[in-house]
Amino acid sequence: MAAAKRSRSRARSGPAPGQRAGQLDWVPSWLPGIELRQDASGLAQLRRPLPTDSIGGWLARRLGLKRNRLYNLDEYGSFYAAQVNGTRCLRDVAELMSEHFDFPSRAAREHVVEFTQVLMLRGVLGLRPPGPAISVNPPAP
Repeated sequence: MAAAKRSRSRARSGPAPGQRAGQLDWVPSWLPGIELRQDASGLAQLRRPLPTDSIGGWLARRLGLKRNRLYNLDEYGSFYAAQVNGTRCLRDVAELMSEHFDFPSRAAREHVVEFTQVLMLRGVLGLRPPGPAISVNPPAP
């Protein structure tokens, strides 16, 4: 009876974070307006424009200023950013990181999922399901 309870509770809780079936098959891509460039030391910087619908945005518009949020990435984040091309899935990025930095595969997968979540919360990265890319603006005939 206790074993049945344990197996049911495990089934309800689901697999460990970062290990759900298909989670690593999603494809990351930068959101519109995000700039990716390198700083003087060769590390990546992400620049995200801030919304201009607040009082600070109104003042910035009146003064002709641009408001941006700048994210400086470390060596690992810079390598991750270089791998995001809109076609490579998270599993491929994790494998490349594992090879490049000599990480265990499981640790690389967990770190890629966690860093992807952070970038999504910061509003710079999006995910699309696996499969062919969907064109937002179809070509004109």
